[in-house]
Amino acid sequence: MAQVLLFENRAGSRKAQHMFGMASLAQMHRSGPHFKTRPPRQPLGGKPFAKGVVLKTLIKKPKKPNSANRKCVLVRLSTGKEMVAYVPGIGHNLQEHNIVLCRVGRSQDLPAKYYVQRESTNDVRKEESGEG
Repeated sequence: MAQVLLFENRAGSRKAQHMFGMASLAQMHRSGPHFKTRPPRQPLGGKPFAKGVVLKTLIKKPKKPNSANRKCVLVRLSTGKEMVAYVPGIGHNLQEHNIVLCRVGRSQDLPAKYYVQRESTNDVRKEESGEG
């Protein structure tokens, strides 16, 4: 049995409100469908770049029509979340505990949704920096 509570509004009229129970069809029609809100899944927290520490280097295979070995890294970001990021270019020298900068963007044939930004990481090679 539903419990009925009486409330008085500012105009002084009494209004009955059911404490427990289902909403009527008219009430559901008035309010529209109820959707659960999901927590946002943004590892970068809505920012374009985030710093992170390499936990592991991975080799991923691309989706169906392509075949290759794509170099990826598992990164723990400054936001506290972990994600897989693709390392662009030919060859890299990323190891565990290296600090990298990750940006939003994705490789079209990989499940990874983020890139390692090579210019501002520990991954700058000697040939690129002009040493030796």
